[in-house]
Amino acid sequence: MMAYYIKKIFVFFSLLVGDLIGLLGLLYFSFYIRNYIVLHDYLNNKQVVPFSSFYNVYLPILGFTIFFFIYNSLYLSRNNLYVDYKKILKSVFLLVAFLSLITFALKLEHLYSRLIVGLFIFFILTIYPFYKWLLKIFLFKIGIWKKKVIVVGKNLPLFLRKIIFDRYLGYVPIFVNISKFEDLSSVLTDYVDSFNSLDLIIVGQDLNMRELKGFLRDLEFKFETIKIYNALSDFFRNVYYVKSNFPFNFLVVKNNLVKPYNRLVKEALDLSLSLLFLLMTSPLFMVISFILFVFNKGEIFFIQERVGVGGGTFKLIKFRTMYENGDSLLKEFFEKNKEAEEEWKKYKKIKGKDPRVTPFGKFLRRFSLDELPQLINVLKGDMSLVGPRPYLKDEIRKVSSYRKSVMFYTKPGITGLWQAMGRNDLDFEHRLLLDEFYVRNWSLDLDFYIILRTLITVFKGY
Repeated sequence: MMAYYIKKIFVFFSLLVGDLIGLLGLLYFSFYIRNYIVLHDYLNNKQVVPFSSFYNVYLPILGFTIFFFIYNSLYLSRNNLYVDYKKILKSVFLLVAFLSLITFALKLEHLYSRLIVGLFIFFILTIYPFYKWLLKIFLFKIGIWKKKVIVVGKNLPLFLRKIIFDRYLGYVPIFVNISKFEDLSSVLTDYVDSFNSLDLIIVGQDLNMRELKGFLRDLEFKFETIKIYNALSDFFRNVYYVKSNFPFNFLVVKNNLVKPYNRLVKEALDLSLSLLFLLMTSPLFMVISFILFVFNKGEIFFIQERVGVGGGTFKLIKFRTMYENGDSLLKEFFEKNKEAEEEWKKYKKIKGKDPRVTPFGKFLRRFSLDELPQLINVLKGDMSLVGPRPYLKDEIRKVSSYRKSVMFYTKPGITGLWQAMGRNDLDFEHRLLLDEFYVRNWSLDLDFYIILRTLITVFKGY
């Protein structure tokens, strides 16, 4: 037991020290940028902030930031990047409110540079999540962030495997297969000595709820956390929260993007960010267009009809990445590779070398640069930055009328949960599941998280 607590404390302080180093760098970077701007006379000859005030005035802000991170349990639980980002947002909100209160109450406005504080807040929301991700990957590689988890069950869904093997969560899975659920207790006794430091994930589509209840009574306090995924999990992904109205509890179903004011907020975000991204990437846009114009004999864009909001259609724009005779090349390829044809039917993609794609097109696809023109679709109002996948007509015929009614409440997105969670590795059914989850559970922080995850995925070239 003592070893367990020592390890917990060690992990806590490793994350804390890592954050102190990263946040100190961001604070100093904010300080440096402000003085650099002043020295180049961009702020109408305002004074340079003396470096001595960095320790006396600005360093306490770092302490307040860490305090709010601790308050929001950023170091005491294993969450994915989305949940952590929500906690970061909440911490930043509290930090801004706290700093505003004390500067107003104590009349300290003259001490602080609003540009330095504003830059620091901006960097926490943009650079710090990347740093947090790199820090946990590093701590995982050196063994500090690793934690064993027992996984019981067969035929794990692909997205569940991605969660289990996500190094940001730090899990090291131990897979246990059983033929009967009643055999589970006897199998787990092999790990009884280290139960207090383990997590447990149970996967099964046909679990006997009565047996499970008895099992949990025996072992629930011997694990740190127990997570169960079964057929009911598909139902509970639609649940908003459990609302208590004594003496009853109600399951409240969530449809966030059905609400008009949520869609209005999302529209405003789409227009502002897509215009910003288009301006930022315009030089790259022009270079790619020129290369495609030269090598594709004037053919720069690929335009295809996709299904949009309400079931209507629109013209989706991409950079052309395929040869003109792509369909015939694909047919010849399938005649020689039957396995690839089965893969195509399942994933609607060829994971290996696609014979239709040009060498430059392969580069564009690897880093998702072929999708840059879809920013024009967003400005036209056909698409959103984040949303369900823009499906083809043939694909949408396979979708049940129930799921169509959910997904058609919002515009399709350039990116989405389907890209952030698995990109090319998810089959058609799991893409639909994630799209449905997105529509029901939409929030601004979910959109920011998906954009962040997509940027990481693109940067890594998956």
